[in-house]
Amino acid sequence: MEGESYTVIGILPAGFQFAPRGRLGVISPIQPFDGICEDRRSCHSLNGVARMLPGVTIAQADADVKRIATLLQAQYPETNRGQGGVAKPLSEEVIGKIRPVLYTLLTAALLLCAIACINVAGLLLARSESRRREFALRAALGATQARMLRQFTVESGMLVVTGLVLGIAAAGGAIRLLMLLLPDQMRSRMPFFDAVGLSAHTILFACAEAVVAALLFALVPALRLSLKSLQRNMAEGSAGAGSLSWRRLGSMLVMVEIATAVVLLVGAGMLARSLINLLHTDLAFDPAHLVTLSVGIPAKIYPTDVAQLAIERRVMDELRALPGVTAGGFGSVLPVSFNGNTDWIRFPGRPYDRTHIEINARSASPEYFQTLRVPLLHGRFFNDDDNAGKPLVAIVNRRFAEVYFPGENPLGKTFGDTSLSPKSIKTIVGVVDNLHEAALDDEMWPAAYYAAYQSIDAPAIALRVSGDERAVLESAARTVHSISPDLVASDIMTMTDHIESSQSAILHRGAAWLSGAFALLALLLCGVGLYGVVSYSVSLRTREIGVRMALGAPRKRIYALVLTEAGKLSLAGTAIGIALALLSATLLRGILFHVARFDVATLAVVSMLLALCSLGACMIPARRAALANPTDALRAD
Repeated sequence: MEGESYTVIGILPAGFQFAPRGRLGVISPIQPFDGICEDRRSCHSLNGVARMLPGVTIAQADADVKRIATLLQAQYPETNRGQGGVAKPLSEEVIGKIRPVLYTLLTAALLLCAIACINVAGLLLARSESRRREFALRAALGATQARMLRQFTVESGMLVVTGLVLGIAAAGGAIRLLMLLLPDQMRSRMPFFDAVGLSAHTILFACAEAVVAALLFALVPALRLSLKSLQRNMAEGSAGAGSLSWRRLGSMLVMVEIATAVVLLVGAGMLARSLINLLHTDLAFDPAHLVTLSVGIPAKIYPTDVAQLAIERRVMDELRALPGVTAGGFGSVLPVSFNGNTDWIRFPGRPYDRTHIEINARSASPEYFQTLRVPLLHGRFFNDDDNAGKPLVAIVNRRFAEVYFPGENPLGKTFGDTSLSPKSIKTIVGVVDNLHEAALDDEMWPAAYYAAYQSIDAPAIALRVSGDERAVLESAARTVHSISPDLVASDIMTMTDHIESSQSAILHRGAAWLSGAFALLALLLCGVGLYGVVSYSVSLRTREIGVRMALGAPRKRIYALVLTEAGKLSLAGTAIGIALALLSATLLRGILFHVARFDVATLAVVSMLLALCSLGACMIPARRAALANPTDALRAD
């Protein structure tokens, strides 16, 4: 590998993966040699993995690590100042950033389940109201409440078991579909997604939900049919019996359902806005028609800076000659990757208290910024004369200039390492806009770019193309390999794919899509629930409506009667839901990106959707009531 011979001494299971680092094909021992990160105390790139002794807690381990870090700071102040240590569970390292998203989706799923249960409970309650005379007759013939409760339990159990089986089957298919939507790059970096699927825990959780739902569906109608009211139910007609109390209970259920749906809709709307804001972050470069790849140059085969620079130039010349490529450049790290690869710097002539000034450190070829189309704010870009035989130069981003040279012109100013060694002093020759180096949802750090011909590093290449990006993707790897079989081209993709397959984009997109799907289902269930309540309410008032029509009430009056009742329920539920949504927005703060807690646009859209859904759900029973024959309505029981 990379010009070095290795002997295989062990084989791990095929499914082995270490989640913080993704899938590992080959693992080799650390063999530091001059010039690489692991050879320098200031690099701080290693992560330790430890299995704790029985009885040792994470808090104890963390305190011990911090004690060691404090000792190292005292022993090596130049390299370890401010570099603390932390011990945490491996699970925290794996899911720490995605935990808020998972909790959000779990909450959304539970709210949707609650809406479904309220909906079905309301419909079963309406059905039990129409069967009150039947249950009174059963009681008169000797049936006890326990007997009728068993009947309700059997009926609800059959309903719930059918839903449980169908739901688990649908969940299995949905999980497979969701996993197919994850890009391969994301799956390789987060291989724990391979374990996502139906397990014993998820099935037991679903069964527990089913048991709770079955009990709820059995108890709701049973509680409405007390023994005291059974005798009265024998004598009363179905049209008037208990209608007032039922309408009150049914109305409360619908308001709760609508309020819960509003919370889901507002949350989904905010997550969608967050995703839009994330994908439209000001990147300070043009990602369209860019092809990116990384090229590994073995240090054993190209041991000197001169040899590495020569092969880098040849690779770039060959790639720029590909059909459709209009420009090409390389840096050490592609944009929209991470805040890291940092340097500690110091400014000559300024007081120094040994506090580390940390910046993103990148290298860039002369064509790099022009290829990305990064705006130059002051000074100049790098050129071919910025090579190893000339004084060191640097280009900084706008954030660097604002933080370290506020109100000053940074051109011509210098900086170096913490000891201000002569070989580290660099002169600022240009200022570019804030090229987004970090993940989409990370903050902007000060950054300095060093001339690639003065700071040799493995190239991350960007190619500007005029035609089909896919054609260049296919030929780029072949071109690199044709130059030398020892070169490795990897991560070949378009810049758009690089951005959209980043972890932050995937997590925000997944949260927005899934919560949006939950919200749409909640909206559908609200429509069904509101239709059921209004429809049954209209059936209870059939005789009243017939009297109104016989006395000359126009059809529009009947429409208004029904729609007003539904409108009051919708308005009350929406108002309660908006208040709850504003409270829940605080819980979403950790995963929202540039979205205000009081997002007027989202609240307005949600209110409009609910109004349209309510109108659609109520129009059918309202039309049926308005077109009813008054004679038939007066004869209704």
